[in-house]
Amino acid sequence: MLISIAMFELRQQLSGHVFRVVFAISMAMVLGSVGIDALRVGVDPGGLRNGAEAIVQTHLLWTLFFMFTTAALVADAVLRDELVGFAPILRAAPVRWRDLVLGRFVGAFAAILLCFTSVPIGIVAGSAMPWVAAGSVGPADPESFAFAFCVMAIPNLLLSASVGFVLATLARSLGAALVGAIVLLILYGLGARAGAVLLPLFEPFGFAAYDEATAGWGGALLDAAVPWDAPGLIANRLFVLAMSAALLGAAAMRPHSAVSRPSSADRRMQAVDRVPAGGCEVSTAPLVPSFRRQFRARLVLEVGQIVRTPVFAALLLLGIANAAAAMWPVRTSADPRLVVVTLSKAFQPAPIVVALFFTGELRWSERERGLAALLAATPLRSAAFLLPKFLAIAIVLVAMISAAAITALVLLAIGGGIAASSLLPAWFGAACYNALMFAIVAMFLQAIAPDKLAGWGFTVLFLVATLTLDRLGYVDPLYRYGRYPGWPLAPGNGAALPAWIYQCWWAAVGALLLTLAVAVARPTGPAYQPMRLARARPGLGRQRRS
Repeated sequence: MLISIAMFELRQQLSGHVFRVVFAISMAMVLGSVGIDALRVGVDPGGLRNGAEAIVQTHLLWTLFFMFTTAALVADAVLRDELVGFAPILRAAPVRWRDLVLGRFVGAFAAILLCFTSVPIGIVAGSAMPWVAAGSVGPADPESFAFAFCVMAIPNLLLSASVGFVLATLARSLGAALVGAIVLLILYGLGARAGAVLLPLFEPFGFAAYDEATAGWGGALLDAAVPWDAPGLIANRLFVLAMSAALLGAAAMRPHSAVSRPSSADRRMQAVDRVPAGGCEVSTAPLVPSFRRQFRARLVLEVGQIVRTPVFAALLLLGIANAAAAMWPVRTSADPRLVVVTLSKAFQPAPIVVALFFTGELRWSERERGLAALLAATPLRSAAFLLPKFLAIAIVLVAMISAAAITALVLLAIGGGIAASSLLPAWFGAACYNALMFAIVAMFLQAIAPDKLAGWGFTVLFLVATLTLDRLGYVDPLYRYGRYPGWPLAPGNGAALPAWIYQCWWAAVGALLLTLAVAVARPTGPAYQPMRLARARPGLGRQRRS
């Protein structure tokens, strides 16, 4: 039964759009990083493009990029039955909980491994590009690919998939799986800053263990050999596999009765059934409320949907913890620019993740809760539908950045470097501007997307394109969205035009994108378009004479 469930899950994953899109994007990114010098990341530029060191480092780096892909795929395996309404039938079937859980996970993880094969394929393709110099590539080494994929990549992917799978199983939420991926990514960042303090055995992604195993190797040896028999590296990989097995065991041992919890739709129906016999009070408010009342009510609702979720609390705490860990070494510094640069690098990912995640959650919340058709029957204006969602995200982003600034001030006051906080107000304004500009793009892409996952994919493509343009040197704020002289820190004065002119220009572009999003987005979406009755043609109901 387990094998049959795994094969079924694998077919479901391979037929999905996420698998094909991620495979194509990943292969294109790896090909570009190998074949184009300006796009090389995480690899020594003096080594061979397809040397053992480059192959291993590329595989390790891409396991970090694949964290959110693994979270999305394993969460889809967990939640698909409930989303399509098949869960009640499955609960009544004679299927053991352990077979169902492990079968779903095995099928989803097999799809993840097949998707990750885009990395070695991209390395081989990038090394064979005609513009690559012959002296920068060597002969293909199957041993290096086998070591990088089997020893380094598979344990990392298994850990990411196990964390996402367990969290999605316990919380029945995609957001929980994504938070797990973010936690792992932040732990990687904290471990990288810890340096030698962190034992290579307990570093979950193997970067430190691999560096320790290859310490003292020369460039030629790094390009030609891999540390198969390094004891520290083997112990680290076994430690990661043991953690993954423990997480999967916890998910497999979960009581089956916990699966039979009523869904959100069932709970809403139970709430309707509990209405008192005397009925409800009849509101004396106007049947068609004013735009101001609609807007205010929707804004309070949307802010509450973000603030009350454990996902937001986890992201806020993780962002503050990451900023505090980065600020701690410079708490006694008297250099204001060093303080601002350190805080910006540490906290910059947090608003991006919050904007990316919650624009999708709020944009499609009505459809996921089954309220889209009901909302379509109400006199709700499009502006009162989408603008409160954006303002709710904007309020939350400003609150997060304020929390980071207060954390920095407290640490500077403790360390005696409060004099270095003179640039914090300027950083606060610049950080709010940058976060809001990205939130506008994320909301616009969600408005034009057919569903939430597609909107997230469009936003990730925007981020990838932004990073690619930065690597290629196209950084002129005249044509780069949201940029200004001095970005991403406080505006500078070294350009031909003042920074505020660029900010006003891109703010106008952002307002135009938000207006287009309001015009395009509807409360219902494509799946719930209201039916229109066509006028019957004369003689349509007459029987044709033979």
